[in-house]
Amino acid sequence: MQVDVVQVQDGFQVLVAEPKQKVDLTKYTENHTFGFDFAYGDESDNVGIYTQTTRPLVQFVLEGGMGTCFAFGQTGSGKTFTMLGAPEAGQPGLYLLAAHDVFAAVDKGDIFGGDVSVFVSMMEIYGDEVLFPPPFPPHHTRTLSAPSSLPTRRRLGPTCGGAAG
Repeated sequence: MQVDVVQVQDGFQVLVAEPKQKVDLTKYTENHTFGFDFAYGDESDNVGIYTQTTRPLVQFVLEGGMGTCFAFGQTGSGKTFTMLGAPEAGQPGLYLLAAHDVFAAVDKGDIFGGDVSVFVSMMEIYGDEVLFPPPFPPHHTRTLSAPSSLPTRRRLGPTCGGAAG
C-alpha cells in the first residue's frame, strides 16, 4: 500500500508522514500535524484558492487599503501555477483573477469616484536574486509598462536581509 507523505486534512491541517527506522531496523512512520488558516491539496483549483484567500484582499485594496499577494514554498510545489495559472487552458492564476476583479470595479466606476489609476508591480525572489518579469503580452495589459531604467535582474545584498517590502 502506497500512502502520500503529505496529506491535507479538513482544509486547515497538513499531516506529514515521516518514514523512519529504529536501531533494530524496524520501520515505522512518525506523523507530524501542522495547522494553517487554510490548507489546499492537489484537488484544489485556482478559482477556489482565489475566492478564499485573494478576493478578500482585493476587496480591501478597492476600499483604500494596500495589499500583497505572494507564494512561498519548495521548488515544484505549484507556486508558479497558482499565481500565473494556464489561462490558455481555462485555468487562470491568482494574478489574472485579481486583475479581472480590479478592472471590473474600475470599469463600473464605483470606487473612488471613478477616477482611478492602477499600478502593479511583480517580482520573483529566487535564492538571493530578485527577478522582474518582462512586460505582459499586450492582451493581458491595460497600459502597463515598466520604466526603461528598471533592471531585469538585481542581486540582493546582505543589507536587504532577504526581505522584500
